Amino acid sequence: MPTVQDLRHFSRGVTTVKNWTGRESRDMVRQFLPVVVDAQAPADYVRMIRALIDFAHLAHTPRLTEIELTEMKQALARFHRAKRILVQLRVVKKMKLFDKIAKLHMLSHYPDDIRELGTLDGYSTEAPEHLHIIYVKIPWRLSNRRDPLPQMMRYVQRLEAIQLQRTAMDNHLGKLEGADEEEVEQARLWLEELSRSDEGAKSKSECEDSGVKYEHEDSHKDGREDDSVEEAEVEPLEPAVSDETYYPRPRITLARQPTARNVPGHVIALSYEAPEFIRATRVFLLKKTGQSPTLLPSSRFDVWHKATLNHPPPPFAPLQPPHHNVIRVRPVTRDKASHIKDAGLFDTALFAVDPHGFGIARYCVGRVRAIFTLPNHLRYLYPGPLAFLNLYLPFIPDATNSHGLYSTTPYQPDSASLVLPLNNLKMACHLAPDFSSPPTHRSFFLSQFYNHFTFLLLFYWQRRHTDRLDR
Repeated sequence: MPTVQDLRHFSRGVTTVKNWTGRESRDMVRQFLPVVVDAQAPADYVRMIRALIDFAHLAHTPRLTEIELTEMKQALARFHRAKRILVQLRVVKKMKLFDKIAKLHMLSHYPDDIRELGTLDGYSTEAPEHLHIIYVKIPWRLSNRRDPLPQMMRYVQRLEAIQLQRTAMDNHLGKLEGADEEEVEQARLWLEELSRSDEGAKSKSECEDSGVKYEHEDSHKDGREDDSVEEAEVEPLEPAVSDETYYPRPRITLARQPTARNVPGHVIALSYEAPEFIRATRVFLLKKTGQSPTLLPSSRFDVWHKATLNHPPPPFAPLQPPHHNVIRVRPVTRDKASHIKDAGLFDTALFAVDPHGFGIARYCVGRVRAIFTLPNHLRYLYPGPLAFLNLYLPFIPDATNSHGLYSTTPYQPDSASLVLPLNNLKMACHLAPDFSSPPTHRSFFLSQFYNHFTFLLLFYWQRRHTDRLDR
């Protein structure tokens, strides 16, 4: 499975994980469906898995309308229609045994319970977790670990005394008592600061024991890039378009200092696997400015290895937290004998190709090979950052009516490439291999469950498309 930001890689498989927590389960589900889509997997089995994942992701949403609740019921109905395949595969002996699985039965009550009690985040373990942080974790961290209970009780008593005094002062000053959201957030940040050292070491050892690698946005730093460097915002090129359908327009930030300065073009072509780098840059300048300046393999470029795409909460899901995509680039490294030591890392991203297309049809995907700026003597032609991409064909919807994933393949020949302004990149994405296709076909799925932001966006476009057809 190709790596991508914040995606855990189970290098030894999922059966070696000793302790299954909610985090491990979520990380597995994010990449589970493309693995299930196999040439030997029955279509009903794939439909069943897709229905359960759809249900779980919809239930996770912090704001649900009747439309989403209806979709949850429909997903559960699809699961029940397809679950007979487990009997045919002899995973379950009889259909009646499904009725004895309490957790499956509980799913049917979710829509009605949500109507009565609200979304699941209002009565999940997250609510008492905040109290656990304030009244247990922080007092424990502040104790000397010897006979900690009296120390923890004394801390909580003092904390409550301060809160009582604050309430009395608020009443005296005529202020209304509000939620302690700021205090909870400060407590959470404080706890992270206190526990970063010891819990970080513990997490690392557990992952090593289970063969799990976690691809974080700051992983694989090469020492030349300092994450503490102040970031510069890349100004958007296109004006805001008034459209009733939402499309992402992220705010892109780069480090003010490039990862590598004055990198020759021939080094980029070799180490970044971009043989058409010089030619594609010439084509971009010709189309953008009408000029064709001299660019040689010895021309030098400033290069970045990371760009951050900051997405505000979308209007159709205003309660979602802001989403941050990271596009990473890491060149191929070789030893003295020219043997490859590190195959490099090149993330994929969506960019708009058809301004009149609807939903995902508006975009194509490209593999980002380099993020760079022009040589100093050519900055007057275009001063902003650029991206060099290897191109993929337009997305194709699922023709089997089973997994519901969009698929794509690289352009042939492999050298099909493009240089475009960095602002044209709209969202990072995850391409999962299509294991049901022949090895020579090299087909990939757009992983809809890579993160919740991607799932909600594709679900929103599908719903809007259905509404347009019904008009």
